[in-house]
Amino acid sequence: LSLVAASVANAGIDDKMRALLKGDHDAAASPPPIGAIAVIDIDDNSDGKKSKRRKSRSRSEFCDQMCAEILLSRPAMRVIRAHLPGFSLELDKNAEATMFRRAFGGACDDAFSDPNSAHARFAQFADGRTDARGRLVAELKAANGCLAAAPARIADADVVFAHGVLQRGQGPYAAGLDLFAGKITAERILIAYRKDDRFKTVYRMTAVNAWKFEPLLYPAVVNGSGLNVKIGFPRRMISRNYPEDRHRLDAIATLRDRLGIDLAAIR
Repeated sequence: LSLVAASVANAGIDDKMRALLKGDHDAAASPPPIGAIAVIDIDDNSDGKKSKRRKSRSRSEFCDQMCAEILLSRPAMRVIRAHLPGFSLELDKNAEATMFRRAFGGACDDAFSDPNSAHARFAQFADGRTDARGRLVAELKAANGCLAAAPARIADADVVFAHGVLQRGQGPYAAGLDLFAGKITAERILIAYRKDDRFKTVYRMTAVNAWKFEPLLYPAVVNGSGLNVKIGFPRRMISRNYPEDRHRLDAIATLRDRLGIDLAAIR
């Protein structure tokens, strides 16, 4: 009976892995001219309460590390930032977001006078730092410029770059004796080009880690972090599409290789 149970459960895991990987493709030829790029963080959608909270805060009102790196690498580019659970390009293309750009002259009057402006908050956080955010503040200050921010939609972008975790699985220790605990962690990178008012996905890569049961289902001592142990079902991890030396997709390399935006050069 335990042999059959393990076999049935593992077959279900295989089916879910195939479903997640189905549709991955790479047709990213030369990108169009990029005046604005939407950089979307895909948030884990496996926790309903967390997803609702994130959905209400989908608009990103802060220029983070990657935002600053893009503005350093491509000074004329505009960066649209948003965080969305379970990102779907068609469903979320009109989602609220924030567009960041370098600005100068009269465009900075409000940014300089308002202590709560995006520029003021960004400068207060980043001034003196040695990372990309600190260097961006220094460059803007030297040119008497500012970081301008305005409400935007994902649909305002020429190119969409989305990256993040679709769902999180549980390893042997967290799952314990729960046969129905989530067993798959899935991460995805997606690139889409806009043509007229529509987006076409030209690149999608999904990587998964799945915890499959051993051929014989039996309770045993499983290890957690440190010296923590508990009784659970032994499992083995199966990976698909992750590089051998890492358990994260390389977003920086994908930006460079598919869109020609080299952030490693300024890190």
